[in-house]
Amino acid sequence: MTTISTTSGIPRDIHDPAIANRLKIFREKYIDKSQNQAAKKLKIAQSSLSYMEIRKLPVRFEFITRLVREYGLNQDWLSTGNGSPIDKNPSKTSLITDMNAISMELGALKDYIKRMEANQNYMLKLIDNLNKKIEKLEGK
Repeated sequence: MTTISTTSGIPRDIHDPAIANRLKIFREKYIDKSQNQAAKKLKIAQSSLSYMEIRKLPVRFEFITRLVREYGLNQDWLSTGNGSPIDKNPSKTSLITDMNAISMELGALKDYIKRMEANQNYMLKLIDNLNKKIEKLEGK
């Protein structure tokens, strides 16, 4: 059974035994037969790769995006098993890469909004303090 974990409605993880199996097939054929060597090439812990392949750890969208970008993984094949494991047209954008880009942009915008709110609160406190000083001066 496929389940997708989300954060604020943005997909983050995939829990699917068929995808985990296809990930292993792709790794063995296009990255390295050795799980340890593949993990080094992918710059992740060997245990993380192992756990993704045996479905003890969900496959993260960010990880899939890296495989698409760096190794030409065909997302349709990963999702459905249809077609070739390698994308014949790797330059095209895809739903997962678009969602990842939107997610990253959304995160940056949220951080910007938090900074703006902090600055706004600081300015409101300054204005409030100045108003109190003015009231004191007017009272004298």
